[in-house]
Amino acid sequence: MHHITNVNDDGTIPVSPIPNYKAYNSFRSGDLAPPDGTKVPDLTLEVPELCTLECVDSKLILWVHVGNEGASPLTAGGTVEVHGAVLGVDTMLGTTELVDIINAGSYINAVAYELDPTDLESITITVSAKEQECNLGNNEVVLQGPFCQ
Repeated sequence: MHHITNVNDDGTIPVSPIPNYKAYNSFRSGDLAPPDGTKVPDLTLEVPELCTLECVDSKLILWVHVGNEGASPLTAGGTVEVHGAVLGVDTMLGTTELVDIINAGSYINAVAYELDPTDLESITITVSAKEQECNLGNNEVVLQGPFCQ
């Protein structure tokens, strides 16, 4: 009978091998799903609809929720960037470094950005991982203005 532990270090097969389940408690536990390269994190953004954006004292409060929809945790961190088009010019409005592990299927607490909505035509929010991701198509959200009018 063949099992995963009945091969000696020199490659020979023992005449009377020790059953693997006695030594490792692993009888019939071979991995049926070998690595296929898709078990990586997948950062994604949740940004509220325009009707839920908050305008307080001539400031726009933008809430950004970052999650991991991949099959493994994000461990190397990432970056959230908020850019705005102000009078046709791309302007950096805020950035946040993601330093905590984000487990697969989890979201971190939402991050608030306080923005000046004056002349703000659009907002682009992007998230990028510092490790391989499986889907880059869900790393950006664009909101069109006008805001707080």
